[in-house]
Amino acid sequence: MHDAGPTRPTPPPVIAPVIGLLVFAKAPREHLPPLRLRAMIAEAVLQGARLALFSAADCDPDGGTVTAETWSQAGWTRSPMPLPDVVLIVSNPRHAQHRRIERWIRGRTAFVRDFGPDKLTLPALLAATPLARHVIPQRRIEPEAPAAQIADWLRTHGDCVVKAVSGKRGHGIFRIHAGAAGRWSVRKDDAETHFLDATAAAAAVGRRIAGRLGYRAYIVQTYVPSVSPDGRAADIRVHVQRDGGGRWGVTRGYVRLGEAGQAVSNVSRGGYQGPLEGFLGTRQVRPAAELLAEIETLALDVATTIEATFGRTLSELGVDIALDRQDHLWLIEANTHPQSSLHEHDRAVRTIAYALHRATQPPPDDRAIEEIDEAMDDTDA
Repeated sequence: MHDAGPTRPTPPPVIAPVIGLLVFAKAPREHLPPLRLRAMIAEAVLQGARLALFSAADCDPDGGTVTAETWSQAGWTRSPMPLPDVVLIVSNPRHAQHRRIERWIRGRTAFVRDFGPDKLTLPALLAATPLARHVIPQRRIEPEAPAAQIADWLRTHGDCVVKAVSGKRGHGIFRIHAGAAGRWSVRKDDAETHFLDATAAAAAVGRRIAGRLGYRAYIVQTYVPSVSPDGRAADIRVHVQRDGGGRWGVTRGYVRLGEAGQAVSNVSRGGYQGPLEGFLGTRQVRPAAELLAEIETLALDVATTIEATFGRTLSELGVDIALDRQDHLWLIEANTHPQSSLHEHDRAVRTIAYALHRATQPPPDDRAIEEIDEAMDDTDA
């Protein structure tokens, strides 16, 4: 009888790292756009990981487990499991119980939680840096006598924008412009009203926002004309993300063009997205290659500057930039949780890679957790 020789030991099964995805107010599959979820599931498999979806209600801090949904070829299954190797916190906590769950997770496993400065905080953050030359002049409107503050801004700075600090996807923005024969116009969304002078225009806007100033912050900001060659509203979005080594990089840069007659470029208002290089090729003052390099550098520098204050759990930003008639770049804002309907897979590649990178990093110490809590509480407030 032939001797088959010594048997080889069976190698232990490879255990795929688990990436958790935490949503607070909804079931995760209701919160995420279907194409984004599909891209993340596929990319997790390609990078040797497994995605587990759960909400705050699915967490059991006493037992140290979560009840999560995972996908296989058989479909979605739901079962208890230990805390994942890393958790992507993809929505904001709504109340005290949510915050307790979030602190429990952050104290016991690696996590990614994107949060950053609002429209008031960001200019102040950049004011003492070389990026200050890209900051659009603005000031907060105080609840007392808002019309007088807007009128004073118009006398000093000319055409302006009045908007809420918390974004409304291009809605509820007032634009005040000087017209012919000393007349002024106020445009809100698709409606435009004309006034005899700047004082009357400022008073009209002041009346509209006065009742909201008790619960929502507003700013008045210098108007930057950022338009396409055919006169449509235009701005630039640069989606920056960390990669599998924790380094910032550009995932996608593109121009956003407003619908004809619209004053904003948001796709949610009927706008369009297009290749950035083609748009920059239409500029008259500076070469497209020079502008592209500065745009990408600005977006990455904004990310690293925000990170220095808000911590290394920040993973991505949508940086919005205006380009004036002299081809000077102006920073509009930097958004966490940016939209990515036309580049979901490109986004997922970096999202999964950075999550796996975070899973290999040592957990923050107790003092670091306290500092993150304080920063998050200030931001959520």
